[in-house]
Amino acid sequence: MSTDKRPDMPLGEDQALEAVNFGLQASPADATEVLVLAENTDLTRFANLAIHQNVTESQYQIFFRTVWNDRLVVVKGNDLSQEAVKKALLRSEELAASVSPSAALPNFAYPMESAANDGRQDVVTFNPATANCGAEERAHIVDRVCNVFRSCGVSGAGNVRVRRLEMAVGNSAGLLRYAPFSIIALVAVALDAANNASGYNTWIGRDIEAMDAESSAREAAVKCLMGRSPKLIEARPMTAILEPPAVAQLFFHLNFRSLGVWGAQSAGNRDNIVYDNLGERITADNIIVYDEMMTDGLAPMPFDYEGVAKQRLDLIVNGVAKGIAHDLTSAARFGHAPTGHAQMPGNEFGPSPQHLVIEGGDSSVADLIESTEYGVLVSRIHGFVSPLSGKEGYIAGTTRDGLFLVEDGRITGPIRNFRWMDRIFSAFETVEGISRERKVQFTDELWFPTCVVAPTIKLGRFNFIDVQRWTEERSP
Repeated sequence: MSTDKRPDMPLGEDQALEAVNFGLQASPADATEVLVLAENTDLTRFANLAIHQNVTESQYQIFFRTVWNDRLVVVKGNDLSQEAVKKALLRSEELAASVSPSAALPNFAYPMESAANDGRQDVVTFNPATANCGAEERAHIVDRVCNVFRSCGVSGAGNVRVRRLEMAVGNSAGLLRYAPFSIIALVAVALDAANNASGYNTWIGRDIEAMDAESSAREAAVKCLMGRSPKLIEARPMTAILEPPAVAQLFFHLNFRSLGVWGAQSAGNRDNIVYDNLGERITADNIIVYDEMMTDGLAPMPFDYEGVAKQRLDLIVNGVAKGIAHDLTSAARFGHAPTGHAQMPGNEFGPSPQHLVIEGGDSSVADLIESTEYGVLVSRIHGFVSPLSGKEGYIAGTTRDGLFLVEDGRITGPIRNFRWMDRIFSAFETVEGISRERKVQFTDELWFPTCVVAPTIKLGRFNFIDVQRWTEERSP
């Protein structure tokens, strides 16, 4: 079936592969890889319970990775014309003269081998109904969210984003692969500024039919209502029950944003606590983490940016560090097989997982709360976390969108946000319970969204160091 008939795709399969093939045929390099990424994005933003922005954006990227006398060169452009491709290849050859020979060169034959052995090539990555979601339908989703917020007596903001992505990759060893993607995401934030309260919820998926906008909005609104007029208590190390958005943010930062502990780049820099402790226990023994694109609720990506087929990668098994992600270059450097986790050529993070899964436990969220004598329920942590040390997994941040005191097995009320600073793997050595229920969380900081399937996790000790303060209003 021709994918050129898919709705509103930026290129279509024929044009994307044509650009890859031309680049391969025109390249005089010893070895060549061509990657084409194309995207159409429609974004509807809302604030104060009303839509205030509709944006449509299209972009194209083409990457050339070439080898000249053992010298590896990466050139990037956004013009797919044949003239632009020829200029990019000429620039690659010129740059090679100023580059030192590489000690580890990518094995472009490996992606062909992985494709031949890939038993998951038929995975569905595209949904026409999602791709056809236009401005009117996005507005209807926003209206459903805002109606829930109105009925709960709160204001709100957020966005609905529909992305149609295409990836085509080929190399001089004979590889040629293409995949289209449809992804829709909702961010809903309930707000009660007068009472210093907010609630947050998100949803992401391949299929628009699976989205329940009202349910997402309701969860955010309830959290906002629960968090009104938070009281001040002093911060100190204590038991913390981390809900899925909080757990996921920690793993986003551990994974790539700050520390990159599941990637070969930081391992090569000798700044990676996971790599330095492979085969050793680094968390409580009930922590199991792996990368698996076929997990329910995730938008699958069947191969990476080098065309290597994605397979499950175990990262932590029963608390023991088991593995890190490799691309073709790091695999050659470390003497390992590629794991199918390459990012775009020349990216700052190096190879990293994008479908993180944390195994659930045998408790309910209610069980975790009822078993807590004194502690806090953490809804979310701030999206900007300060990296302190990849060698120790040491980071810092703040809570947000709902922090609640738990006393004698019940939530007794909202409290002001805490600042925290901890060695994350040391904190995860104190795990006292994990929920059965899990939720998908995401970040759009890479071209293809990075997701975490996260449960609620109860930590026996988390290092809170300060409390949010503001000038109190004085009665006349």
